[in-house]
Formats: sequence, structure tokens, C-alpha cells
Amino acid sequence: MAVVGLCDITEFEERDGFDLAHFSAQIVRDNLAGGQVFIEAVRDGKVDGHELIEIKNTFAQVVRNAHPVIEVATQMRERRVA
Repeated sequence: MAVVGLCDITEFEERDGFDLAHFSAQIVRDNLAGGQVFIEAVRDGKVDGHELIEIKNTFAQVVRNAHPVIEVATQMRERRVA
């Protein structure tokens, strides 16, 4: 499974300050969850099949979050340049 294939580009609406803070908090929670899943899985020195699937799924969400983050940054850059 290619990481790039997990990144679906979707329409992304412009956000106000509160929405942007909420969006950013969700991204951070997802990223921290990925790290937590990984730490818990490798703590005992062996990763079972269920743990591996959980790691893949959690980090797939982190990868899917990349496009909206880039889109927000692009929109903010375009507004700054305009």
C-alpha cells in the first residue's frame, strides 16, 4: 500500500480562527494517537498482527490529514500574497 494512495485530495472550505484552532487540535490529537499506539505496541518488544493493523490504520489517518493541512496553508499563503 503506497502512502501517496492514502492521501485523498478533497475540497476544503475556508475556515475562521475558531475553526482553524479546532482543526489544528484534531490534527495534533490524531498525530499523538499514532505515536501512542506505536509506543504501546512496541513496549514489550514484539508487535502482534492486531497491533500492526492498528499502527497502520492510525498512521493512515495521520497521512490523510496531510492534504487538508497543506490546503489550509496554501489558502493562507494565497490570502497573504493577494
